[in-house]
Amino acid sequence: MWIRMEKSLDKQPSTLSLPSWQPYFQELASFSRNHQPPQLQYANPTNLRRSRTIQLDGLTTFSRIASREFLHRKEADAFNMHLQMEMSTLANIGSFGRSSTKLADINSLKELLNEVELQSNQPHHRMHLLADELKRISTTFRERQLVFDLGLQTLLLDFCYKYFNYTLEVVNFACVDIFFNLLHIHSLSCNDCGKECCLFVAKMEENLMNIPLVNKCRLKALIIWLKFNRKCISSRNFIEALYLLLNNSSLIISISELIIYDASLNEDHANIHLESLSKAINNPSKNVYGIVRQRLLPLLFKNARIRKWLIANLDFLIEHTEAERALELELILANLCISYNDTNRAQWKDFITEKHLLNAFIHASEELRLSAWKLLCFHPKSTWPVSSLDICLAKIFLVSNMAEQNSSKRQEIFKGLRKLLMRIRESAKLKSIEDLDVSFSFEEYSFFLRFLFDLAFKSLVPGANFNRRLSALLILESLYERMKLKNGSLDTLREDFKMDEWLTRAHYEQLLACLDDTYLLCQSIAFGILDQIPSLLKGSDYTNILNQALVQLTNIRSNVHLFVGARLQFVCRKRPELLEKILSELTLLCYENLKKIEESILEICDNAPIYPILHSLYSILQLYTDFSSLDPKTCEVVKGKLISDIIPICFRASSLVSPIVHSLSPEGFAPDEWLDQDQRDKQNNSSLESRVMDHNTVSQKLLIGCWRAHQNISKIFRYVLENLEYPNVLSVDLLQKIEDYLWLQLTECKHCGAFEIAAVAFDSLCRRLWRIKSESSVSDQNGPYFPEELLDRILEALYGGKDIDKLCSTRRSAGLPHLVNTLLLTLPKNKSIALVERSLTSLLNCEKLPELLQVHCINVLKVVFSETQLSEKVLPFAEKTFFLCFDGFEKSSWPVRNALCQLYASLVRRIFGSSRVAQRTLQIQDSCMKSSFDFFTRFPGLFTYLHRKLYEYDSTSSEFTIFPIMILLCHLFPSPTETKYQLSVYIPGLVRILFVCKSEKLRELIIAALISISEFVDLEKLFNWTLKKDFVKRNDWNSFEAVLLL
Repeated sequence: MWIRMEKSLDKQPSTLSLPSWQPYFQELASFSRNHQPPQLQYANPTNLRRSRTIQLDGLTTFSRIASREFLHRKEADAFNMHLQMEMSTLANIGSFGRSSTKLADINSLKELLNEVELQSNQPHHRMHLLADELKRISTTFRERQLVFDLGLQTLLLDFCYKYFNYTLEVVNFACVDIFFNLLHIHSLSCNDCGKECCLFVAKMEENLMNIPLVNKCRLKALIIWLKFNRKCISSRNFIEALYLLLNNSSLIISISELIIYDASLNEDHANIHLESLSKAINNPSKNVYGIVRQRLLPLLFKNARIRKWLIANLDFLIEHTEAERALELELILANLCISYNDTNRAQWKDFITEKHLLNAFIHASEELRLSAWKLLCFHPKSTWPVSSLDICLAKIFLVSNMAEQNSSKRQEIFKGLRKLLMRIRESAKLKSIEDLDVSFSFEEYSFFLRFLFDLAFKSLVPGANFNRRLSALLILESLYERMKLKNGSLDTLREDFKMDEWLTRAHYEQLLACLDDTYLLCQSIAFGILDQIPSLLKGSDYTNILNQALVQLTNIRSNVHLFVGARLQFVCRKRPELLEKILSELTLLCYENLKKIEESILEICDNAPIYPILHSLYSILQLYTDFSSLDPKTCEVVKGKLISDIIPICFRASSLVSPIVHSLSPEGFAPDEWLDQDQRDKQNNSSLESRVMDHNTVSQKLLIGCWRAHQNISKIFRYVLENLEYPNVLSVDLLQKIEDYLWLQLTECKHCGAFEIAAVAFDSLCRRLWRIKSESSVSDQNGPYFPEELLDRILEALYGGKDIDKLCSTRRSAGLPHLVNTLLLTLPKNKSIALVERSLTSLLNCEKLPELLQVHCINVLKVVFSETQLSEKVLPFAEKTFFLCFDGFEKSSWPVRNALCQLYASLVRRIFGSSRVAQRTLQIQDSCMKSSFDFFTRFPGLFTYLHRKLYEYDSTSSEFTIFPIMILLCHLFPSPTETKYQLSVYIPGLVRILFVCKSEKLRELIIAALISISEFVDLEKLFNWTLKKDFVKRNDWNSFEAVLLL
């Protein structure tokens, strides 16, 4: 194939300005392989039937087929069809049980297996077909209780031995099935099976236990052989070698199954396994030790017989373990012994000493401390009491780990604490505990819970860091959380131990102070705790909290509005009768500030901020999301204030802040009144530096005040769309106004944070509109557009329609991609596929549009291809998107190329997936690669297209056009089962570009692509060719560097 390619290159000498390289390319091509599959002649089923010569009891039964024909799938299917037909004929003639089975001489299979033995370098796809057909035939013989002669059995066995380690796993597993069938077929004709004198079966053990050849499938075959013969592993060396293979994670399941089978069947091997397990635990390799600890030991403990044997030998394993690992191993074994205990009555004291457990709790290793904590807390029996020593150790652990920084470990700690508290609650309810081996008292439980209570509040003092504050709140949450029982009732520790009596006014004020925490997580947990416990405040206290909150609403510090919202939520929850007053005070204050802002926009960042008020209104509304569970008066207050005051305030505020967030430069916007002031400062001879600093300060404060107000307006509209009834409260007119507002933000707003929040509200709008359309119809012609109409409207605008002048011209098209993506996401199932197809078809046909509209379409495609929920629906358009990207990279317009780069990156992630770790080299992870068969079967047009692009590239071409192709090829690898899409056809083109290009980065990328798409034979021939060339004498240092890179 390389030869054909180079001949085509010779026809176009003008495309290459390096005539001296032509002989080298021709010489390189002479080393190539011809990957085209041979043209096989299809067998005629009629001729196949006439050529059958195999005898069974004098009856002509099975067909004879040429081996070359057998290798082709269609001919194999024809052979199998005739085989099944003849099997049916034999079944009709008589029974073929074990007593009446005779030997069958299948000459065609013998010839086939002999030919495979002689021609071992079969293509991968042929070996796949061959193994699959042999498995099907052997399965048919086993199920029908028919037999092969001994010669054919030997050939099949040799085939299995040879291809247990084949490069294709599908062939390996097929050989395991053939081996299983062969054992049963042999047993039908062999009278010595099951005895020591059957040499055919006995010889299998030596081959299967060949350690250098061991792989996953060979071990599976060994397990089948052992179970078939009801034997154990006879070689001590092989057992010891199995434990040495534990560093191979792919073999751990097979090795564990083999060890479990042998150890459970033969007690004489117990010492061998025990010594080998001890050596594996002490293996200096952390990988081997980790596999034994995390995977092998849990699998061994699942077997009841081995579990008893391991428990009886715990002391041996621990005594023969290195000191550094002995304590950790003791904890792991104790955890496993308790978890897999048959009676659920075991406790940690039965497997580890108190001294060792205490050492683990105070150990420097976090993993060791966490393992000891799990051993203390977790027990399979939820009613198992917590002893005095357990309580003492729990106190030590919690005090020393209150400031845990790792979030996952903190989660494990409080998961264990909840398990411990559950055991305390359940065991305390037992009326009779005389049969328990652990003694406890309610006083000890009460003291422990009081200790946790005091520890938490001592950690909430001013100045405590975030980790300590969060741990303290999590302890209180665990103490006061309500557990829902199966009968629907709520059960807590609070009532059983009278924990409400412990609370004092000081404790309550500490929790109130947590509502001012700078972390929303701490705020939400504190609010949940305050909602669970009884209030200790008086009526005047709530009034003071309310007055302080209203005063703080004028503070423009960044986090104060978050504090105020949380405190107002608390007051509304505890004193519902103050709701109407609070809403009235907030709306009145907002109206006053809006009047000041209308006079001067600069007031929004100084004396009249509105975003703290809007945030407080939204925080209060969040408490009332289920109107069906509220009393009528509360519903009336909330809905009335929304319609009469809050929504009009939002529209009025949006008209004031929109000029800033819609401006071409929201970060540097300066209003007219400030410019006038700046002109006066200039006349007063103010320095330029001070004026620039003033401008930066004012513009940033103005932007913060405006976009935060804009953000809360979108949140309030989202609440309205999700919770108000249509059309009684959410009228058609209001729905139309909200739709127009959100449409404006997503088409003209240029501030990223503003239009992203608006996109979330627009999602709620689309879902509500579809729900309205399915339930009723809007007869008013001035009513809102429905999502399908909005989609048509925006697609029309992208092709130069009436709304084209409203699309903002930013590099990423601002909120436009989010608008289209939301419309496609919210489509109902019965319209989703058709509308997505129509939309993507329209967006992909953008090559002839003006440059700005091309950028808009490409940016929309980028967001759509990045959306996980649309992944299946957009894949049919991936090939055309590849064509759009590759062709667009040749354009002279930088904005179009820049947008295409973003689209191409999203497309590659959608097709190949994302890497779990940061990619710092050009080597792609295996999980992010596809075989040539998988990729080009789905996108067949790209196969010849990429070849043409490589052919068209020359020294005058832009390197930017070839980079994306190299990136794509780096994600592909040769398919072992396919000959139609051979990646080797790209090698000559890549080699030619490698020695033509001048960019070092491009050469590195070409080398990575060559290594990815080449098989070993291709690379070997390429190395041999390059090593013969003397680039130093030719002073071609770029080519010399390319060879070194290769």
